[in-house]
Amino acid sequence: MKLCDFQNEIVLRPEGIFVNFDGILMESSHTALYLKNSGPPAVHRGRHVSQTLNRLNIDVSTVVDVGANFGELSLWLTRECPHARIVAVEPSSDNLSVFKLNRKAQSFPTEHIEIVQQAISDRAEVAAIQRGASPMSRVVAPGDTAGTETVQCERLDVLFDKLGIKTADFVKIDIEGGEPKVKEALMALDERVRSYYIEFSQFAPLEDYLGLASALIGRKFTCYDETAAVRLNTAEEISRHLRAAFAPSKIAVTNLWFIAER
Repeated sequence: MKLCDFQNEIVLRPEGIFVNFDGILMESSHTALYLKNSGPPAVHRGRHVSQTLNRLNIDVSTVVDVGANFGELSLWLTRECPHARIVAVEPSSDNLSVFKLNRKAQSFPTEHIEIVQQAISDRAEVAAIQRGASPMSRVVAPGDTAGTETVQCERLDVLFDKLGIKTADFVKIDIEGGEPKVKEALMALDERVRSYYIEFSQFAPLEDYLGLASALIGRKFTCYDETAAVRLNTAEEISRHLRAAFAPSKIAVTNLWFIAER
């Protein structure tokens, strides 16, 4: 590994090969995601998330991780907020298999993480999702079912009610272009959520994302850029920010914070 200057610790376990990613063990024999790094050990994005929540004085007692993937953020917040309720929502059975290996491998208690195999959309329906462990598993177009598995979809507000989640302090939404479809559910949840961290990408039309952002701003959520250092006050400012973020790459993504003004 010296030839590629890979400085993260690699841990061999009977369950698989893990990379020590800023203190969180992430399984890496099913995915090369955590091996794509050179130079100093990579910093876990959960560090930024937890630091931002602390800076904004948001005490975390309930987390909903929508699009939990391999459990990267759920595991980080489980360690940092050991008494919080952590609900991890992920539709892909292949991703969940890796997530469960990661949950078992940690040196801190993780058994209380609630893993929910569910896709989040704008209605209750059955959809097809790409097979294979991947950070970019997506619901595919109707009829395009080769190499897919069937998943159940539900609105996020309905899932809150089914799971008895009265309020959530932090909700992460990363569903590979499906984020604009949660707009009506977020409007229904309204004051039940203190903060959102939502991925914006080129997997859905920019206007659809701006509709989501404008709706949240209209419900008295303050929008910030990914660093939570720059406030974006209007849809026009968000549009300029996203166009600049997306310009360097055809598959560029960024995240925006939405913090309730209360």
